[in-house]
Amino acid sequence: MTSIALLAQAVALPDTVVMVPAGSGGWRVVIDTLAGIAQILIAVVMVGISAILLGILFALRRLARTARASVGGALQRLEAEARPVLEHARAIGSDARVLSTTLRKDFDDFNQTIMAANQRLNHAAEVAEERIARFNALLEVMQQEAEDLFIGTASTVRGIRTGTAELRRFRTPAPTPSAEEPVDGE
Repeated sequence: MTSIALLAQAVALPDTVVMVPAGSGGWRVVIDTLAGIAQILIAVVMVGISAILLGILFALRRLARTARASVGGALQRLEAEARPVLEHARAIGSDARVLSTTLRKDFDDFNQTIMAANQRLNHAAEVAEERIARFNALLEVMQQEAEDLFIGTASTVRGIRTGTAELRRFRTPAPTPSAEEPVDGE
């Protein structure tokens, strides 16, 4: 509570006891004085440190300006010396891009050529397979016909032999003139 609130209570209630701290004396005054002096010394030290830091900042600023000037000069010299190298690198990059594009186009053309040749080769293989299948069918028919012809010919030859043998058996032998039989004209 604030002192005004305490006084208001004291006026309102006369029988209320208000306690007020007794005055400090002795060591308390010495300690308070030393604390005040310490605060002043800390403030002076802080101001001194701030002044030193401010001086350091100004020195760093000057140093940064001189460094920037010397670095700027070095950067300008470096830029002047590096410009031909960078232009050469750009030219190399451009040449590499053109070479890459050309190689990609050539590879695509080569790939298309290989694919077209592969398609033609597959088509030729299919046509050859079809022709071989037809030729095999023709050979089978020719073989069947040859076998039938052979069997027919062999059968005919056998029939002719058998027929000739039968004809020879039934054929009467012609009489041969013998010496005992008179000859018709005598």
